[in-house]
Amino acid sequence: LGQLKRGKSTLLNALVGEPVLPVGIVPVTSAVTILRHAPERAARVLFADGGSTAIDLADLATYVAEEHNPENAKGVAAAEVRVPSPLLASGMCLVDTPGIGSVFAGNTAVTKQFLPHVDAALVVIGADPPISGEELAMIETVARETREILVVLDKADRLAAAELAEAHAFASR
Repeated sequence: LGQLKRGKSTLLNALVGEPVLPVGIVPVTSAVTILRHAPERAARVLFADGGSTAIDLADLATYVAEEHNPENAKGVAAAEVRVPSPLLASGMCLVDTPGIGSVFAGNTAVTKQFLPHVDAALVVIGADPPISGEELAMIETVARETREILVVLDKADRLAAAELAEAHAFASR
């Protein structure tokens, strides 16, 4: 979870060990994408009308990226990606959500609608700028549903040590 362009998809790609989620310089994620374990890579799209279709993993962006599915015009409820990641082998799944605070209001709405389904939250905030008011409000909302919240200070490598310490202290407060 987190604000747009904080690096949520990039972080999840790193955690599963391969670049399965689309990433980019502009707001990318427009639909929830669930990452699950499987011995073979596979993907499917679940539509708001109840239908679903298997897709080639290379076509994932066609359904979950803002550029190819503006404001979720295709009616995607979620996408499910299966990968042979050891991290997910125990049954845990990771969920990529659209960023809050996007110029695309639908993206923020999708994430807010998903919050009640969170068992544990991995909240990605940036080092520069550090946590925003909207991110803090989202964390407070998530905290009402789950006590398991891990906050990641992303893009920390872009700051000098003193700036990083200041950003960390600010976000912690």
